[in-house]
Amino acid sequence: MGQALSLALREQIVQLHQTGKRFTEISRELDIPYSTIRQIWGRFKEKGLAGLGADYQNCGRKESPYEAVKRVGLWLRRLHPNWGAPYIRMILVDRYGEEAVPSARTLQYAFKQAGLNKLRPVRVVREKKS
Repeated sequence: MGQALSLALREQIVQLHQTGKRFTEISRELDIPYSTIRQIWGRFKEKGLAGLGADYQNCGRKESPYEAVKRVGLWLRRLHPNWGAPYIRMILVDRYGEEAVPSARTLQYAFKQAGLNKLRPVRVVREKKS
């Protein structure tokens, strides 16, 4: 993944274009892809100098659109530890609709992350007496 251009370099690109240089000339001179030059100019035209800064709101993980419904599923699992993810999903679909509810597998993963899965019983093997 490419590295972000410094604000000074972005401003330089805008200044060069304002003096009459074409995007292709700027691209060759600064050794920056043509599409990057166009994107920077487009952001400048749209938002002015403030638009040249980095968009940090686009960085990082996004919250899942199912986050609120998953919390309800976790709450149901805590209240009813014997209910499985498909059954809890069915209840959530009745309440919130199909589009708002994650898959049963996603719910299972959330249960595991929250430590709500029951451990399987350990089977003890006894030796036969002769």
